[in-house]
Amino acid sequence: MKTKYSLWLVIIVVVFVLGFVTTPTADAQGGIIWNTEIFDNPYLLQPAAVTRQDTRIAFDWNVNAPVPQVHADNFTIRWGTDAPFSEGVYRFSVLADDNVRVWVDFQPLIDTFSQPRVGQIVSADLPLTAGTHHIQVDYRENTGNAYIFFDWANLEVFPQGPVLPVPEQMGQLVPLNVGVWTAQYYNNATLTGMPTVVRAETTPSHNWGDRAPFNNLNNDNFSVRWTGLMFLNAGTYRIDVRADDGIRVFVNGQLLIDEWHPASGETYTAEVALPTGAHNFMVEYYELGGDAFVDYRLMQMSTRAPTPAPVTGPRAIVMVERLNVRNTPDIETGVILRTVNQGEVYPVIGRTSDSSWWQINTGDVIGWVFGALVNTRDVMNVPVTSGVSVGQPVTSGVEVVALNDVNIRRGPGIEFDSFAILPEGEMAQVVGRNTTLDWWQIRYNNRIGWVFGSFVSLEGGADLSRIPVTG
Repeated sequence: MKTKYSLWLVIIVVVFVLGFVTTPTADAQGGIIWNTEIFDNPYLLQPAAVTRQDTRIAFDWNVNAPVPQVHADNFTIRWGTDAPFSEGVYRFSVLADDNVRVWVDFQPLIDTFSQPRVGQIVSADLPLTAGTHHIQVDYRENTGNAYIFFDWANLEVFPQGPVLPVPEQMGQLVPLNVGVWTAQYYNNATLTGMPTVVRAETTPSHNWGDRAPFNNLNNDNFSVRWTGLMFLNAGTYRIDVRADDGIRVFVNGQLLIDEWHPASGETYTAEVALPTGAHNFMVEYYELGGDAFVDYRLMQMSTRAPTPAPVTGPRAIVMVERLNVRNTPDIETGVILRTVNQGEVYPVIGRTSDSSWWQINTGDVIGWVFGALVNTRDVMNVPVTSGVSVGQPVTSGVEVVALNDVNIRRGPGIEFDSFAILPEGEMAQVVGRNTTLDWWQIRYNNRIGWVFGSFVSLEGGADLSRIPVTG
């Protein structure tokens, strides 16, 4: 009898213990093994330079290469794992510089390759069944700083979602990555003559090692000028820059850092107080020989990350990926002044009588957006201003000459209608450009439109920093 009771006791204990033993679930990355492939190209093209295993996706490489086998810029990484999940709704979040794609069960969930979201936490919620699910993360670094932090959380357990760390901040300084830079590369060390390469970049920071930036540039004895228009809040800003070799930094035409001499990576610092608004930044660099790099940082002297002043009062929230801002409330005749992006918020200052168009202030132009493509707030008392003259782009002082008869279009692309011709040999004032520098916005016969850059000639020695990005 004693043996029988002992056997039942053992069975009860085993059942009790097993009742609390379940399959491990991936409420976060703990215990997950990632299969990692690191590529020395920006396209995830095989073969990988390095294969390894990681336990978390949480890296801040600054301006350095992730491994010695790849360069500091233009590399890609792919992580993959099969992770067990319990049933529930999960929030996947990522913070990266530059681009990232997240796949769950081979279906895309997050993608910033086409629309970079540098320095922003991007999240997506997804219901998952209990069991194993395949997670893949693709990362691409273009130039400058490089980091990625990725995690997920079961929203029933952690309603706030995953908590991501941020790239290390320097003391009480908050690094900023704002605006688009126009980069002009010269095949000499003196920034003279016509640039060999002109392109848009997100930062002056690069690490070329002992290689040339481009195939048509020298490995040594080249120079670069970056210019950009930055929209900043009022405050004191600090610029830190390291370079091999010479470097100069200007803000609003004022020379703040002047180290135009051979160097090997020294750090130079300057501080400047700026009011709220647009500010012109220019960084000049030259390389003599050996390794070549620039590490540029603009930081606001604050303990918190600076954010744009919140828009209060009448405002419009952009609901589509790209929205045209026009000089008149008419889709046929209104000239595109610039474009705005999904999620951006702008003050509303006017409307048409039927409220089908809203007049907004973007900070650099005043123009009209179609009402069906924005979400408005607190606009009950907005006045009717459809008959009021609106802002036009400011002339940059730069001119183009038509190489043949060129179509003038309503936007920067052949998909936009042509409404006029710039005749061969005629000159027009440039009032704007796109970020890739292949379309110019011009003023001709008091009308504003776009011409394809290959069909016009830009005046020699033009200062591209005077031409705002308007499309």
